Amino acid sequence: MITKIIFYLLAGSFFQKQVPYKPSEEFELKIDYIFKERPPIDRQRVEYEQATDEKVRKAISGPMPYLLIELKILAVTDDEVRIRVVNGNGNLVFNRKATSGTVIKLDWGYTEDIKEKITTNEFTVYFNDEKRKSVSKIYLTILEDGIFMVNDEKRGKF
Repeated sequence: MITKIIFYLLAGSFFQKQVPYKPSEEFELKIDYIFKERPPIDRQRVEYEQATDEKVRKAISGPMPYLLIELKILAVTDDEVRIRVVNGNGNLVFNRKATSGTVIKLDWGYTEDIKEKITTNEFTVYFNDEKRKSVSKIYLTILEDGIFMVNDEKRGKF
């Protein structure tokens, strides 16, 4: 009995269809790479949940590279009704009706934190139909060595 259940679960996973990537002609990326000061830490407050190396990193003064990305949707197909953006932690960042010309602002954070995976290093933009099933997606990620990937294509390095 248990082997039948395992077989059906494995067989079901093989038949699941992968969501295709949205063509690069249908969206545009604008990268805003600025230098920004980290907010100062409060030395009077003790935080037991925070690691020592994270406290030291936040104590470093001076401007640090900070990444903001603006994603503009140029074209939407008839079956793409909603746009949902989910970060690497699974949190919903953006959820709106899909229209061409929609601008999505993604605040990535400090590039050193992204490379070390302290903050999220990926965002996935899903285009859903009326039944909330994903029709297409845009996958944005930054690898440990700073390579910026869009839909598994190299687009630059930070």
